[in-house]
Amino acid sequence: MTDGASRSSASSYDDIPYEAQAIFDTHPEHLAMIAALYGVPAASPESCRVLELGCARGDNLMAMATTLPGASFVGVDGSARQIADGETRRKVAALDNVRLLAADFSSLPDDLGEFDYVVCHGVYSWLPPQVAETLLRLCRRHLSPGGLAYVSYNTLPGWHRNGLVREVLRFHVRSIADPHEQIQQARSFLEFLARFAREEEGTYRAMFRKIATHLEKFEDYYLFHEYLEEHNRPVYFTEFVERAVAVGMQYVGETSFAVWDSNLPKEAADGLASLDNRIVRNQYLDFLANRMFRRSLLARAGGPVPNDQPDASAIRNLFVTSLSEPASPGPDVASDAPEEFATGAGVRITIGNPVMKAALGVLVQRAPASLPFEELYTETLARGKFGAAAPSREDLSEMVLRCFVSELVALSGRAPVFAVRPGDRPAASPLARAQASEGTRATALTHRVIRLEDLTRFVLRRCDGSRDRAALSRDLSAAVTSGDFTLQDEAGSPVTDPRLVDSFARDAVESALVRLAHLGLLMAPGQS
Repeated sequence: MTDGASRSSASSYDDIPYEAQAIFDTHPEHLAMIAALYGVPAASPESCRVLELGCARGDNLMAMATTLPGASFVGVDGSARQIADGETRRKVAALDNVRLLAADFSSLPDDLGEFDYVVCHGVYSWLPPQVAETLLRLCRRHLSPGGLAYVSYNTLPGWHRNGLVREVLRFHVRSIADPHEQIQQARSFLEFLARFAREEEGTYRAMFRKIATHLEKFEDYYLFHEYLEEHNRPVYFTEFVERAVAVGMQYVGETSFAVWDSNLPKEAADGLASLDNRIVRNQYLDFLANRMFRRSLLARAGGPVPNDQPDASAIRNLFVTSLSEPASPGPDVASDAPEEFATGAGVRITIGNPVMKAALGVLVQRAPASLPFEELYTETLARGKFGAAAPSREDLSEMVLRCFVSELVALSGRAPVFAVRPGDRPAASPLARAQASEGTRATALTHRVIRLEDLTRFVLRRCDGSRDRAALSRDLSAAVTSGDFTLQDEAGSPVTDPRLVDSFARDAVESALVRLAHLGLLMAPGQS
């Protein structure tokens, strides 16, 4: 990285800090699980070393460190402001296994050493070409012989459309120096284009309208760094893999599976199956899907050759967790009658296979707990009562894999460690409590970011292990009485009668604790 490029990039993130949060796909346990599906061994996450390049203020690493106290973590970022903010958070969260460094990629300390997992999220595409190459070389240099590197990046052809909008917005703000004013002007101009751009076969104005609607859901920092930054260079997938190979790495697979890729029309799937080269086949999938973003897993060249496709047999050594809910309260699992299941993202998937329905029913009933595959197999047989038509373990593992790529279930190398039910003195991690004190989002012990409602946020902030339910209820009652918090009755009216406040507070606290446990935000007994 040149000195000029370093200063420019660091300055923009000092001015408009990127709101850091946990990235589920980057957690070492998830990366090790993905590698297992592709037949590539990985270091034990519980005692691993993790390096994150471009860590912002380190929220992602600190969330990992909370669930992996025996591992060590190093985060590097060019923004001194974000590293300073992160260091403050690290001390509050008491995470001694995290080290944060303010440094350019061109001047990393010589004593960093090698790491079992190297993470680089949301950085590669936002660098000049020569610095992006440096980044890949750093991933390779600091990767242990059996290590895994995660790199995310914007891809073509999907980013062609967004790139056009980006060029238009950058032109519009070209004479504005203040980045905050740039953001406001960009939003206003995008709304103008969404209203008045020429209708050209229903595509041109619609493009601006779609992106304007999309950006309404995002904070200003996202718009700035995605559309107004000096550098944002999407690449074709094959181009990225060629660059990774050039620095001594090989492609393992994606850390997240696109539901669309796994549900292609038969003719399309048959056409792609004729392509022997998996890299080329993935590129054609990008053409079909108009893909805009990838999260790729890399390993050192010369190591085990990854499987061409995920191997379902690896699931027999994993844990399975439900991410779905049946549309009906009592789904029929005995027949092949279609039943709908909704994913966490709200996508509804119709399933007729009785074995798959029975397995999902077991997982939903046991949620949020995870089940080892063997236990899931046993309970599925009991629930479905299949008799002579009972599925084999191989059958069920194939079905679980299909459910995984469709985002109906999650897979992990071990059961996530959190309290399935709130204890007598519920405790959340110091990191989650600090996050809840500052905003409306907190990182669960599943490494997923949870948006908090007012009540769950209030209770979470006080779950430090010193308060029982009675104390939490008293805190809530006092806040309601003082006017600092509002509870509502079933009709949606504020509870103001002093004779009712305590009763409503007790019920509200219990409801919030149950929800916090279900979301994986409460620590298991003995967890520190």
